[in-house]
Amino acid sequence: MGVIKVEAVFDATKSKVWEALTNSESMKIWYFDIANFNLNIGKKFSFYEGEKKEYLHEGEILQVEENKLLQHTWTHPEQSNGTSVLTWNIDEIDGKSKVTLTHEGVESFADAGPILLVPIMKWVGML
Repeated sequence: MGVIKVEAVFDATKSKVWEALTNSESMKIWYFDIANFNLNIGKKFSFYEGEKKEYLHEGEILQVEENKLLQHTWTHPEQSNGTSVLTWNIDEIDGKSKVTLTHEGVESFADAGPILLVPIMKWVGML
């Protein structure tokens, strides 16, 4: 399970999808509440998952191409020593936007045991 790849097509412009992926207020609606999210390469962000504030997530911005690509690291420092990489690609198809999420390096979380398997597999239903 080294790579998870999820694709979804949205009846929206690439700029609207980009906003949903990168604007902190928009992300709260469908993703996570990440108050310190910043699109500058090298910037780090962190957040806890859910209302119970479980599962600390940390990341660092690696690549940004507006309306096209966002790539960042993804870690769970309280549960694992592993680091993975998430890449969000946005492509236009017939006036719609196709989002491809690729999560590489999932095997690096093996030291956490099955506790991280469920949160990682949420990608399938999130998009």
